[in-house]
Amino acid sequence: YSGSTVCAPSRSSLMTGQHTGHTFIRGNREHKPEGQYPIRAEDFTIAELFKQAGYATGAFGKWGLGYPGSEGDPNNQGFDTFFGYNCQMLGHHYYPYFLRSNQDSLVLEANAGQKTGIYAPNLIHDKTLKFIEDHKDESFFCYVPSIIPHAELFAPEEYMEKFRGKYDPEHAYKGLDKGKGFRKGRYGSQPESHAAFAAMVTLLDDQVGEIVDKVEELGLSDNTLIIFTSDNGPHKEGGAQPGYFNSNGAYKGYKRDLYEGGIRVPFIASWPGQIKAGTTSDHISAFWDMMPT
Repeated sequence: YSGSTVCAPSRSSLMTGQHTGHTFIRGNREHKPEGQYPIRAEDFTIAELFKQAGYATGAFGKWGLGYPGSEGDPNNQGFDTFFGYNCQMLGHHYYPYFLRSNQDSLVLEANAGQKTGIYAPNLIHDKTLKFIEDHKDESFFCYVPSIIPHAELFAPEEYMEKFRGKYDPEHAYKGLDKGKGFRKGRYGSQPESHAAFAAMVTLLDDQVGEIVDKVEELGLSDNTLIIFTSDNGPHKEGGAQPGYFNSNGAYKGYKRDLYEGGIRVPFIASWPGQIKAGTTSDHISAFWDMMPT
């Protein structure tokens, strides 16, 4: 089970090992102009635990547990390296005006105005692979909270081409495409929501595969535990139609619902020589079990 039905409290549970009765973050509370309400300085995170054990630590993707420079900033919570979106709200957009590189703001000129020059999830993925390469000769903890598929449904054209016309009748979503508030939280329009969702899931699958391939290429597979999971159930924003893809399977509810469909999530673990391939477990666990385990 995920830590909660929505992003920030779920991730707070994952990072601190505390269940929702104890973990400090209880909702997606915003901090203007950028970021969310921070976890506390005294909160001990899984990244700090790894750091104490001599691991290099990196986070690549969406943070959402403390605005830049706050006590909840990833650099103040055990991560040597952070690259991506500090703010969940700005993380609604895949062609952002900037990303965070530790304490620096990396302006993406190719996305100025209404331009779509740099698809941020791809840039973040490149930084993830580089971190693994840079730390191949030491112990490392690489946390990759991917931004896709989030609520806005945009994918690079080469991925859209794979699915265009395959999920008709299409579902058109009308969002905000210019003017006040553009790329500040409200989702952009997507006339091909079904194709876009399939494209984004495929891109995520490819990126996970490239991480696995990188670990194998560097000869680290037998000494590396890789885990894939999700912070909540399927969402219905931005044009997404989880009912169309049967995204919650047999379970009732979606993101924000305290039903199985809102909190029961995939959990895949790979560790050659330690976990037998192709096996399943009926063990009931949740995000707060990760840190103590």
